[in-house]
Amino acid sequence: MSVLRFLFLLLVGIITLSAPAQAASPQENFQDFLNQWRKKQSITSVVVTIEDLHTKKITTYASGLTRHGAKPVTAQTLYGVGSITKTFVAAALLQLQEEGKIKLDDPIGSYFPEYPRWHAITIRQLLNMTSGIANTNFSKERDDYETTVLSSKKIIEEIYKQPDLFPPGTKWLYSNTNYFLLGWLIEKVSGASLNELFTKRFFQPLHLTHTFYSDSFYSKNVIDQMAHAYAGKQDITAFNASHYGPTGSMLMNSQDLLTWAQALLTPGIILSKKSLQEMETTIAVPPTPPKPEGCRYGLGIYSLQLSGMPSKKPIWYYAGVIRGYTSCFIFIPSQQRLIVAQVANWPGEHFEVLFPNQPLMKRLLK
Repeated sequence: MSVLRFLFLLLVGIITLSAPAQAASPQENFQDFLNQWRKKQSITSVVVTIEDLHTKKITTYASGLTRHGAKPVTAQTLYGVGSITKTFVAAALLQLQEEGKIKLDDPIGSYFPEYPRWHAITIRQLLNMTSGIANTNFSKERDDYETTVLSSKKIIEEIYKQPDLFPPGTKWLYSNTNYFLLGWLIEKVSGASLNELFTKRFFQPLHLTHTFYSDSFYSKNVIDQMAHAYAGKQDITAFNASHYGPTGSMLMNSQDLLTWAQALLTPGIILSKKSLQEMETTIAVPPTPPKPEGCRYGLGIYSLQLSGMPSKKPIWYYAGVIRGYTSCFIFIPSQQRLIVAQVANWPGEHFEVLFPNQPLMKRLLK
């Protein structure tokens, strides 16, 4: 081998060895972050789906298994969405108003004469959490030991025995009882069950084929599609949906939740421009940690002005929680970006894990 050829090969080797390794892509970086975040939080599984509404590009990240040692979760895996169910209730009532069947400022006394103390409370005050009615107690003990189907009427009657917390319209307080009343009101006005109404108005038109609502128990076929949630070693996936009903019993996968959030917040698909403006008319939420400071509540939806964002437009979101699951959607109008995140199982039931002010969502909002 000539000296020149040797020097040439040596130089090539040096350049090759000294060349920097190819940098990880943003997608790979986020997947690594998600894997580490899930393990740190002791979460069984997590799915994140992001859509750029300009380009229609959808990206999904997933980490964890459907069961211990079973198949990985995907964008098709079902999760409990908790109080995101309330967005369907609010949308149904706004549609009924568009059709002239109700007015949101109607008092509920004509619908519920059996609760005379509440006769002056309006539908709007139930929707925006200013009714003053006490909250329903979603206790761990009730989930563990109550195996009978609970009707909305029975749950409401329990709350009616308690004193109201303030005169309607004077303060804000989150109360699931409001939405038990609203779900029942929808059934009275429409003559259909909530499942029938949701299916006809939302599930079928939007092709939400992986979205389910129940006010009793889910079938084995549905449960088999779910990410499994645990309390310690106890599998709590097959929860009693009648405990939550219109306040939070719905199941969805991330793709359907993405479709729903986009349709809900785009005028002319689910709601008219006027109705959407009503939904997005918000009132201040008093400081209630761990809710993000400065958040506001409309008709079944939250808004939040993020610090450090160049736009003055708020984000719109809902983080829904049910025992064993939490799901969240966030719409960022200034970026035309939609984010969905869903998790199963978390220690201590720290339900704020997907709030916009927590590490995972803060990373996604960058």
